[in-house]
Amino acid sequence: MTSIRQKNRRQQTGMICAEKPILIIEDQKSLGIMLQGMISERWSCDIHLASTLEEATKLLNENNQYLVALSDLNLPDAQYDKILDTLKAFKIPTVALTGEFGAELREKILSKGVVDYVLKDSINAYSYVVDLIGRLIKNKAIKTLVVDDSKPIRLMLKELLELNGLEVITAENCNDAIKQLKKHTDIKLMLTDYNMPDKNGVELTVAVRKKLGKEKLAIIGISEAHGTNTTASFLKNGANDFIHKPLNFEEVITRVNQNLDMLGLLEENYKAANYDFLTQLYNRRAFFRIGQETVEAASAKGKPITVAMLDIDFFKKVNDTYGHDVGDIVLSQFSQILAKHFHDQLTARLGGEEFAIVMTGIPSSLAEKRLERLRSAVEETVFDEDGTSIHVTSSFGVVNSQDNNDLDELLLIADRQLYTAKESGRNCIIIDQA
Repeated sequence: MTSIRQKNRRQQTGMICAEKPILIIEDQKSLGIMLQGMISERWSCDIHLASTLEEATKLLNENNQYLVALSDLNLPDAQYDKILDTLKAFKIPTVALTGEFGAELREKILSKGVVDYVLKDSINAYSYVVDLIGRLIKNKAIKTLVVDDSKPIRLMLKELLELNGLEVITAENCNDAIKQLKKHTDIKLMLTDYNMPDKNGVELTVAVRKKLGKEKLAIIGISEAHGTNTTASFLKNGANDFIHKPLNFEEVITRVNQNLDMLGLLEENYKAANYDFLTQLYNRRAFFRIGQETVEAASAKGKPITVAMLDIDFFKKVNDTYGHDVGDIVLSQFSQILAKHFHDQLTARLGGEEFAIVMTGIPSSLAEKRLERLRSAVEETVFDEDGTSIHVTSSFGVVNSQDNNDLDELLLIADRQLYTAKESGRNCIIIDQA
């Protein structure tokens, strides 16, 4: 079982974990071991090696839940068609590895439904494979929307994208697309045709961009119209990319992967700027920006506001006794409890063992009950790692208000109440009515 310490280290190194193993089929064992090492260095996953079709078939019979198979096309006991047909029969997504290539072989390989093919002509080819593995792992968590009034095109794109691990939702027109985006708020990529019966793809792009920026959703326009006008219209109105019809499978996947990679970088930059690295709660900078907007909006509508400051009692003693690694684990687990109890409100780590909560639209009596449930949950939790069991408590300073929209002032009042909670013996909640 993976420990919390291991999860924290993976999080800190940016290592992504694959839930399913990877199968490498390569008759040159040194190449297989090299590729295994390159993948393991970048991604956390189990890797199984085979050097013949017989060995691969045995592994497939024992475990047919592989994320992907990386297969050489020329094995001692089989040629490319038998290898690819076997993997297809087991419904394993496959990346073909080949030492020689040509137009005829390319068409035959693609007709077998492979995810991709790689010409083994340099170390760069293996680096490409490693990057592709990472993309396939990440794709398992990504929803994609395909918008096209042509059912055959929708189904073709759906099959192609699902082959690359993406979850695909389809829409037959622009209005349907808007409904799907509202229903599935976690869609990360939209491919949209230009010509549709209600609105065109550019108009859809304009409508979507009013709600979702490029850091939230990547958009790829598609059209059979030749020339640059359609392309320019899409790009000028918020699309990230454009593909001409008739569609080339390799171009579609390459552009999809590149746009998802770019979206990932934007998301990482946003998280780095707004979230605390250890706890995954909002950081101090984001809290003051979002928190001020939140209390102003609530105050303008006459909604109740509750601001709480809290920290872990005697946290320095935890660090001094067990070390900072264990202290980090306590902070991480504490933050998970906090996030669970206040998933619908603004929470943040202000620094060290100090946290803050902003609640709006909740009667003060209910806010106080929720805070008490959090305090009790922390007190009852055993913070455990590698046999080390630690009990901690937390103290709260709270202020309730309805007309004060100055977050700094509310935090000062809450901080004074937190100090009083410490002076009163800790593990308690002290409330002020502003």
